[in-house]
Amino acid sequence: MSARLIAARRDDAPSPCNCGMLAELVDYMNERIDRLGQGVAEPHFSAQSARFVVRGAQVEAEVGPFTLRTETRRLAPIVAPGRVAGWYSALRVTTPSGRELSAESLLRLQTSDAAVVAMDRLYRALHMLNHLGCAREDLDLWVHVSLRHVLAIEGRHGAFFEDLLKRCGLGPERIVLIAPLLPADDADFPRLALALDEYASRGFRLALDVVAPTAEAARALALLAPAFVRVRKRDLEALRALEQRTPALVRELGGYAGSTPRFAETDLIEMYDGRRPVFLS
Repeated sequence: MSARLIAARRDDAPSPCNCGMLAELVDYMNERIDRLGQGVAEPHFSAQSARFVVRGAQVEAEVGPFTLRTETRRLAPIVAPGRVAGWYSALRVTTPSGRELSAESLLRLQTSDAAVVAMDRLYRALHMLNHLGCAREDLDLWVHVSLRHVLAIEGRHGAFFEDLLKRCGLGPERIVLIAPLLPADDADFPRLALALDEYASRGFRLALDVVAPTAEAARALALLAPAFVRVRKRDLEALRALEQRTPALVRELGGYAGSTPRFAETDLIEMYDGRRPVFLS
């Protein structure tokens, strides 16, 4: 089985902005902002305090005192670095004083499950707007979904995001959702498995983060069979050593870690599906 290495790089030269379409999408999303918040009143998030704004060629979200921005990295094959295979979107959060927070830090400020769900949905809506505004709808968009969000929803996982995507001309088949992996013996694993199955049934592909290379994590990967796995290179051998419980997509990576200088030098998160190893450079 051949492999195509794909590196994710910071997007220093973004695609030209379709400003007219972007303004229309932002207007539409601001009309629906009450559905993002679902009437939630929180110190750092409420339907009344959140809005999307266009600044230059980017969409930003203002949520109470915080400004949220998309930071994009392009996924490109190492053998053909000029060709873009997809886009990885992360969140940057700044306070009025200019201090930066992580996306998870902002979620931890929310004091109810409903507020966490609303904020996490707003993150992905922001990334979607920036993806569409730069005419990238023919390429995959990689975005995170919070475990707190996944476990807080009782059912119909992905329905809200699927509706937003389709109304804006983008389908779930172009989205890769990045979610944490729970070990198979975790009490919340059955709920996670059900939620991920619902996402997949709507056409979303899944990339699961391996937090620790344990036997139960390997068993969870085998049970969930995600499209992609994200694992730190230093943990890769530990996963492969588990043999019987390790999915084939992990075992098939043998030898890739030293196959190119670029791959060997990185110690960030690898993402792969057995055919197409991907990593953040």
